[in-house]
Amino acid sequence: GSLQSSLINKPNSHQKMLRVARVFTRSLWKPAKQPDVNKSNVPHITAVKLAEQTSAHLGDSTKKISFWHDIPYRSTAGRDTFLFVCEIPANTTHKMEMNKKLEFNPITQDKVKSGPKAGADRFYAHAIPWNYGFIPQTYEDPARIDERTACKGDGDPIDVVVITPTKMKTGDVDAIKVLGALALVDEDETDWKIIAMLTSDVRAATVHSVKDIPEIVTQIHDWFRDYKIPDGKPANKYAFGGKALQPAATISVIEDTHFDWKKLFAQH
Repeated sequence: GSLQSSLINKPNSHQKMLRVARVFTRSLWKPAKQPDVNKSNVPHITAVKLAEQTSAHLGDSTKKISFWHDIPYRSTAGRDTFLFVCEIPANTTHKMEMNKKLEFNPITQDKVKSGPKAGADRFYAHAIPWNYGFIPQTYEDPARIDERTACKGDGDPIDVVVITPTKMKTGDVDAIKVLGALALVDEDETDWKIIAMLTSDVRAATVHSVKDIPEIVTQIHDWFRDYKIPDGKPANKYAFGGKALQPAATISVIEDTHFDWKKLFAQH
């Protein structure tokens, strides 16, 4: 059957892998706290809600589906367009992140991992200027060395910075046009930052690549290089001397991370 049907109707084979996947997708789901700016709990996503926001149609079910595993990674909005799940709205400081361990992978606030504030809600020292999130059905595999960066993956879906100024909400899903990518290396792990815009952006007809937005690319480069410094950590580094990949090479990166996701989570 199709990849999507394999996600919804998993057969009885490969039981060991299925048990691993259940850690991510079938434990008890709990609503998460939303940033103060939004005032309400993170909404779970359903096939109906997804269809309302995008051109992706997974049926008319009102049952909850996974932000990570069930939303298609590609969009039907145009050639080489993808779907984007917003975790952190533009100009906010709450470090929201898709939760890999809870069923349906709700978006919850990240926690401080160590130090005197360990366990507390995590905030950026400075507001992130762009809508930030990930492409579903992707995975930067820590078991695979990315030949482009010579570093392993960070174990998360691939990150996206959306430069469209429209402020999104946590849990929003929309179609994006890929413009390029920066190869961030964070503590010796590959942490790609895809640079994109909404396909509905009025500039989408004329902006096709990171070459068209050099000042914004520099701002993104510097923000992600320095954002951990206030926490006492060193500046992040980049592969390729900090230069951004062009769209064709970026799409190849996305396809590789989709392949890695498929290896681990798509049950056939």
